[in-house]
Amino acid sequence: MLIDSHCHLEMSEFDSDRDAVITRARDTGVGFLLSIGDGSDAGLMARSLDLAQRYPWVRTTTGIHPHQASAFNRSVCQRLVETSRDAAVIAWGEIGLDYHYNLSPPASQREAFEEQVRAGLDRGLPLIVHCREAEDDIYRILSALCGPDRLNGIMHCFTGNLEFAERMVGIGFMISFSGIVTFPRAEPIRDAASKLPEDVILVETDSPYLAPVPHRGKRNEPAFVRWTAEAVANLRGITASRLAEITTRNFCSMFPQVTIHENL
Repeated sequence: MLIDSHCHLEMSEFDSDRDAVITRARDTGVGFLLSIGDGSDAGLMARSLDLAQRYPWVRTTTGIHPHQASAFNRSVCQRLVETSRDAAVIAWGEIGLDYHYNLSPPASQREAFEEQVRAGLDRGLPLIVHCREAEDDIYRILSALCGPDRLNGIMHCFTGNLEFAERMVGIGFMISFSGIVTFPRAEPIRDAASKLPEDVILVETDSPYLAPVPHRGKRNEPAFVRWTAEAVANLRGITASRLAEITTRNFCSMFPQVTIHENL
């Protein structure tokens, strides 16, 4: 059984067949989906909560993505705190820094990120962290605020190298690999996927984005996480079923309140 540790089921790309997508994932051996909640859009956040209430194998998160960081303020943070009290919300995110697109000014991104890290930790929730060309600031902020004596969260859709991954593991973060690991130019990511300790790795789709080979260029969906898992398993010289066991165990370590039903 596999777990898709990061997908975006609330997005419009799934409007025509959302329930079928969830069923298809379940039918292909994906036993649990963490669908990221968009805390910047009340309608999308409500949709994520509704999915988690209707499907016991779907849970969600809340947070403001760095692209929307300019809209973050104290009242927004308080609203996110209230949303995070819903039992369906098991993590705070997707938060972080994106210096590639800079759709919000870097200073606004850093302020929103730091405040949300504090809020998430205060709520006792793991953090779901987005990092794009911002490794030094991500590590600086998180190492100052997160203690290494606990599991603090997940570096989602990891695009760094082994050295950065090891730094993040050292402050309590797991590393989640997406379909990018199957792309031809992703050698540093494959190096990290092959060498990290087994107890810190996860797999995800980040769907509807980043469909893995052989589906690259198509709309991604949770059922496709098997291709990413197979790629990571091959890099580590283990079977796909063993990789599934490892990543499911790791996810349950991060989220001990989650019940995984094996009888798919």
